[in-house]
Amino acid sequence: MRDFSQVAMHMKVISDLRSMDRIEHGWNRLVQSDTSPFQTFGWVQAFFHRWSEWIDEMLVFTLVDEKGIVAILPCYRVGAKLHLAADEISPCNDMVAANPTVAAELVARASSWVRKFRNGYKLHFRSVSEGSLIHESIRAVEENEEGWKYVARDAGSSDSFKLERRGRELSPIAQ
Repeated sequence: MRDFSQVAMHMKVISDLRSMDRIEHGWNRLVQSDTSPFQTFGWVQAFFHRWSEWIDEMLVFTLVDEKGIVAILPCYRVGAKLHLAADEISPCNDMVAANPTVAAELVARASSWVRKFRNGYKLHFRSVSEGSLIHESIRAVEENEEGWKYVARDAGSSDSFKLERRGRELSPIAQ
């Protein structure tokens, strides 16, 4: 396994369709055989093309190292809530990433970016399965980033949770 602690990485936030089109190759490189169709570049691109007038803001978070994109978290905003691109459609959502370490790094950086540049907005992920890259990354954010918390709840065959910024408190939200 590659040691990512010594690799310089930076996060980019893509907020328009033209810029998203430029990351297709890097996105497709990360897709695995068990990747949901709802996590593929083609599906997310079609989603943003179809719903661009319905959403307030497209926010595709990418983590890049010297070789290219290593993690992607496709989100959109409606009002003060940030959702995963397939939240309303797929029963099981996730991000795409080279490994769990870079997935957790992107979630932590995206969380910091939201606090810094979109203070007051909430990450609201509806259908994320337990053990997915996002689920495991959120657990890392809870331990390392103040001001975020999530709740996991049974939703059929998957667990769902939402992230909300609530001051500096880190206890779970009661449903």
